[in-house]
Amino acid sequence: MTHYLRHLDYLMLATALSISAFGLWIMQSATKNYAGNLYGHQLLYVIAGAVGMLAVAAIPPALMRRVRWPLYGFVLLTTAAVLAAGTTVAGGRRWINLGAFQFQPSEFAKLLLIVGLASVLAARRGITGPARLTLLAIGYIALPALLVFKEPDLGTTLVFLAILLGMLFVYGIPWQHFVW
Repeated sequence: MTHYLRHLDYLMLATALSISAFGLWIMQSATKNYAGNLYGHQLLYVIAGAVGMLAVAAIPPALMRRVRWPLYGFVLLTTAAVLAAGTTVAGGRRWINLGAFQFQPSEFAKLLLIVGLASVLAARRGITGPARLTLLAIGYIALPALLVFKEPDLGTTLVFLAILLGMLFVYGIPWQHFVW
């Protein structure tokens, strides 16, 4: 437990909680005359998100590296399931309806693709040249991005592109790769 607490990113935790608290304050002020309980629902989501963040932070990176391909399979399976059995809202099919709960796979895909791509890049460091590594990273993100684009969800597809470019930049891929 002390190892976990020692390596926790307290600045990230404080930042996330501060932004969430500010958003809750704004929502409470904006919806105080609203008949529904939007503030209460959002507060529950913030609490669940904070607990989820702490739970994910407790997972050792070695375990994340070992499960990168099953996580990638989960991303592909759930984003494809949306196209087959998803709920259509406002012309887009982005949700899987599970009764009282709706699940949007592309939101989980953002996190899982970051973890998986980081693992792939780390595993190939020093083994694969920059050009092949760039193509590998593009291929890793391309299939989930195409499935999400088909929903259609251009915004999330662009987030996948930003994830790809950001991770390649942090990894240190030569700037010429970003030009093409």
